[in-house]
This record gives sequence, C-alpha cells and structure tokens, in this order.
Amino acid sequence: MDRAHRRPRQGGGDRGNARFAATRGAFAARKPANDNRLDLRGWIERIAAVALLIGLAALLAWRAAS
Repeated sequence: MDRAHRRPRQGGGDRGNARFAATRGAFAARKPANDNRLDLRGWIERIAAVALLIGLAALLAWRAAS
C-alpha cells in the first residue's frame, strides 16, 4: 500500500480538532464530544412547531368542512 497519497489528518487550526480526543486536557476543559441535550429554548421551539402544525391542520379541516 502506498501511503504517500494518503490525506493528512483533519483537525487543528482555528476550529479545533474535528474528533474528540479523550485526553485529560479535553476532559479538564469540559468540552463534550457530542451534546445532544435540548435546552429550554429548544423545547419551546419544538412545542411551538408542533402547536403550529396542529393549528394549521385544524384550520384546514375547518375550512374544508364549511
């Protein structure tokens, strides 16, 4: 296998490393690898989106019935 044509490792630079390095320094910085938890604003946005869809469906049903 010719290793000369391999792409260099991604990461570094201004954005930091794209992959999470499980090192003591990374854990000390408290930077999670992937945090998918929703905060309060996220929950409010989701509830508003669902309420809007329900409202539009009700409006469409009301207009179709009359």
